Amino acid sequence: MALVYGSQDYSTSNTLEAALSFMVDQIMSRMSVCKPVKVVAVHTNGRSGVVGTVDVTILTNQQTVIGESIPHTIIYGVPFIRIAGGAAALILDPKIGDTGFCVFADRDISSFKQTGVAGVPPTFRQYDMSDGIYIGGWNLNVPPQQWIVIDDDGIDINAGTGTLSEEAQTRTSDIVDSWTQNAQSIETNVVDIWQMTASAFDLVADTFDITVPEFHIHGNLSVDGIVHCTWEGNSVGVGFGGTGADLSATGGPNMVVVQQTEGASFTVVPIGDLDVTVEYSNPVPTPATLGGIAAGSTFTDQTMQEMWTSLLYPYQVPVFTSFYIVGQASPLEVGQSIVADPSFTWSTINPSNITPNTIIISDVTASTVIVSGVANTPPEATTYGTVTKVSATSEVFEIVATDTKNNSFTDNYTVDWLWRVYWGDSASTSLLSGDVVALTSSQLQSGFNGDYAFSAASSEYKILCYPASMGTATSFIDAGTGFAVPFNAPYNVNVTNAYGVTTSYNVHQSTYQLGGALTLEVS
Repeated sequence: MALVYGSQDYSTSNTLEAALSFMVDQIMSRMSVCKPVKVVAVHTNGRSGVVGTVDVTILTNQQTVIGESIPHTIIYGVPFIRIAGGAAALILDPKIGDTGFCVFADRDISSFKQTGVAGVPPTFRQYDMSDGIYIGGWNLNVPPQQWIVIDDDGIDINAGTGTLSEEAQTRTSDIVDSWTQNAQSIETNVVDIWQMTASAFDLVADTFDITVPEFHIHGNLSVDGIVHCTWEGNSVGVGFGGTGADLSATGGPNMVVVQQTEGASFTVVPIGDLDVTVEYSNPVPTPATLGGIAAGSTFTDQTMQEMWTSLLYPYQVPVFTSFYIVGQASPLEVGQSIVADPSFTWSTINPSNITPNTIIISDVTASTVIVSGVANTPPEATTYGTVTKVSATSEVFEIVATDTKNNSFTDNYTVDWLWRVYWGDSASTSLLSGDVVALTSSQLQSGFNGDYAFSAASSEYKILCYPASMGTATSFIDAGTGFAVPFNAPYNVNVTNAYGVTTSYNVHQSTYQLGGALTLEVS
């Protein structure tokens, strides 16, 4: 049978100082902060999916007191990081064989990894390898084969042995083709016009200029844009659609020649007097959101002003950013009451898009409307009575408002009631209600799991008391040594708290009197 060596050697117990140093080292060795790792498996949801996870193996092995190397086991399901902002991301997911680092949170983040929202850690573990996040990109001596470089010299994209996407290649090709075709078209058109003019008239090239911003030839010559020229005459002839009237003295800045109705005379009017309203209609739903126009929109008789406003100025949706009762604490101890006639306050963004006097505040738990038709001018004082709970529960309050598009939006505020857990030292082997409440330490908790610090007390037992409704603790571990501490099976005591509420408590007593200070890990 092979020998197994631990971390203790001959020197660790020579003196009290050495023993304490060894215990501190053992405690610190259980803390995981940052370790180099290698990726052994990658689990992603595809390019368009959310961030995935990797399985990693730690590259710094464990070591016994005689120098034996002990590899770590694989850590599974470690989230990795993408460079992202909002719904945009640079997707560069890890590959098997990559090396990087795992950083470990100081609290249990398992719930956060699943929900992404704030909350209470489900366990009391700290600096644990189960709470790691992978940070990659440290592939030593492996030069990149593909890259995007952004520096003072500009932006450089190199696909290496890979390829640019079909869309990227198509857009690049289209731009080059468009410039080439436009240049050839302009050159051909100018030459053709010059030849046509020279063949039809006996002109000297030096006596006139032709300025054509945009034109296309489709059999006949048509001009899209404005033809800039000098009119060498005083009237528009009847043969050219005019009346022969002399309009030379009626022009000026922002004045135009128009024929308001068919067959009417030409006149000169300010351009602002013209009714040139263009309306847009399209019953086909838009396939994607563009600016302020949502996907699925249709249009009926929309002016250009309305279209541009909708496109360039998206609707700013109002939301609540906070909502609570002024001066109210949470959690409360069972039996405590919420302040009478509570004053509610809140804050919003984009308040100009909230319909006036549409705010409603309700007690959701009691299905009661507290106030309605309230203006968006917090705080709001109420005459709502007190709320008292005689069990571990909660009360949920809700605020609702309506935006200028007739959509409702809400926020909630919750007050929790919890039982108190008591612990401390006592020489008695049979505690009563008053003895439990008088123990030196207590706090509001939703369960008994946790760490409990006990002071040194000569010839006394370690006592832990919690409501029987929380279940029954079965494990008592000395956090300093890792050894189990013997505790008797619990007995029940009906305990009345400071607010006059009574419930059955489990009372745990250490099997032996323990004089020293210690911290118990209870589960």
